[in-house]
Amino acid sequence: MKKWIKRISLTLLLVLLLITTLFFINFMQFSSQQVDVDVEEVAMNERSIDILSQSVRFKTISYEDRSKIDIGEFEKFHAFIEKSFPKVHKHLQREKVNHSLLYTWKGSDPSLDPYLLMGHMDVVPIEKGTEKNWEYPPFSGKVTQEHIWGRGTMDDKGMIVSILEATEMLLEQNFTPKRTVYFCFGHDEEIDGLHGAKKVAELLKSRGIRLSFVLDEGLVVTRGLVPGLSGPVAVIGIAEKGFVNLELKVVTKGGHSSMPSYPSTIGILSTAIHKLEKNLLPAKISGAARKMFEFLGPEMSFAEKMAMANLWILEPLIISQLEKKATSNSLLRTTTAVTVIKAGEKNNVLSSHARAVVNFRIIPGETVSFVKKRVEEIIGDARVKVNILGEGAGDPSKVSPVETFGFRTLQRSISQVFADVLVAPGLMVARTDSRHFEIVCDNVYRFAPMLMFAEDVGRIHGTNERLTIKNFKQCIQFFYHLIKNAQSQS
Repeated sequence: MKKWIKRISLTLLLVLLLITTLFFINFMQFSSQQVDVDVEEVAMNERSIDILSQSVRFKTISYEDRSKIDIGEFEKFHAFIEKSFPKVHKHLQREKVNHSLLYTWKGSDPSLDPYLLMGHMDVVPIEKGTEKNWEYPPFSGKVTQEHIWGRGTMDDKGMIVSILEATEMLLEQNFTPKRTVYFCFGHDEEIDGLHGAKKVAELLKSRGIRLSFVLDEGLVVTRGLVPGLSGPVAVIGIAEKGFVNLELKVVTKGGHSSMPSYPSTIGILSTAIHKLEKNLLPAKISGAARKMFEFLGPEMSFAEKMAMANLWILEPLIISQLEKKATSNSLLRTTTAVTVIKAGEKNNVLSSHARAVVNFRIIPGETVSFVKKRVEEIIGDARVKVNILGEGAGDPSKVSPVETFGFRTLQRSISQVFADVLVAPGLMVARTDSRHFEIVCDNVYRFAPMLMFAEDVGRIHGTNERLTIKNFKQCIQFFYHLIKNAQSQS
């Protein structure tokens, strides 16, 4: 008996030593993936501030009901940017694809694969009743000492003006790119980009064009939002979630409330919703989320770095902590959000119909069909009919690699603008027009060089959208460096 206990103790000790050794080996090999470059400021022209201010005044609003869209505003905006950037429109070819714009800046070396920079001209409507909550009118383009105010400053006219201003500056310096550069400025991104960016992507494909990389709006530079890191962190989206709205519908005979039958129509639907919220789709650290931790983990404190270096055994513990916050939880799983529920008309009538809509944002590795099947399994009730709602459903994007010329170029360009910034790949939880370009490119990235704090997140699509003048200049500098850095051959 004593020998048996001794053997078990010795075995446990050896296992513990082995695990400890592996922990430290992984820790030592968990090295930094950041680039060491100096910030390089570029002399700026103040004209760009007025150009963005005026750009905001064009009400290029997208509506789900396309008959409400004022195409005239887009045409006026087209004319305005042509007038505002004369060298761009002298040296670059501009094509209209429906009401979107495709620019081509011919490179001097046709052996190098071209790349594409993206933005979108359309903006979301102002929510009725919130106009009075704006500090300045939403389409005024008001310029104060520190900010440019108005719808589109952040999403996404600020990026369009930044790209064009950087190009204008380079042309003034007689710069000619080695690689051909394309700009795509969509007109319907806010309503899925099916008539804009998607058509541009199809046009490039029809011409046999393959892109080295694509950059669209996406994740940003934050400070103090990543646990364990106090400095600025720039996250480049290497994938984006899929999307589906599932309709849950229950139909029964109904009746009078004085003689109810059980379970009621509403009761059946409520049980189904309860099951979905109690049985969320599984969380895992994989794909883009795992890559993010691989880039940021080495920059954390000893304990946090040790944990991130050993996800092979600590993943369940780390997930349990990340699940507690909505922001980090959304990186780990397909999220379940009940957004609509309708049933009943009168107080004394048992409703015969009950309906709910549940929105799912789908992580890479899962699909719309998988989510629908899993929802039906979780509910486990044939009385609850599950159907895909609308035409906007789509699977997640592919996960773009980080060991590429495109990602390294973005990383370097970001580091030349933002001091002491950490750059990492990540997962975009919303959808962008960039997904349409997977047919012509394997390396699709989503990043906007905007510095955002927690209180700024609600400004996008919300009230008091604004961009600091300092950050706007950084956006221009980012694209200036990016275009110059992209001349490398590898």
